[in-house]
Amino acid sequence: YTLTGEEIKNLFESAVSDFHNFDDNALQKKINNIQLSNASNDLKGKIAMLEKLIQKPTFLTMKTNYEYRDVMRDPLLYSNCYVLWRGKVTNVSVGADKITLDFLVGYENETVLQGIIYTEIPFEASINQTVPIEILGKIENRNGKFILNASSIRPIID
Repeated sequence: YTLTGEEIKNLFESAVSDFHNFDDNALQKKINNIQLSNASNDLKGKIAMLEKLIQKPTFLTMKTNYEYRDVMRDPLLYSNCYVLWRGKVTNVSVGADKITLDFLVGYENETVLQGIIYTEIPFEASINQTVPIEILGKIENRNGKFILNASSIRPIID
């Protein structure tokens, strides 16, 4: 991203504000924006130190969420950000150390499919393909392919 000096300054100040407001997800996106920009190496080093302090959100602590369409429009900008998405699952495969599946984002009511993202669940879980779920997970870049690495899941019960 090519940013002006003023835009870089404002972005950094906003990132520091997110840090003080415990909005680590918004902070991560701003860190990515700065790291992918023409900001100085000195500033990129400073912002990288903040990244080491980011904590994984929970269903209760997550403040900023991102829409599937925004993430897929510019996935590098959202790398290592967390999302909280609802939908259904298909192509479930249970392995020794993880469960993999295709997550049908937005399809919890079987009306509008926003998109499909390959998802890994690195813990034991009971997955019922007929019950919609909510996944809290991190957007990760795996050799140019973006996946959702689940940190928590829960069924949607209306």
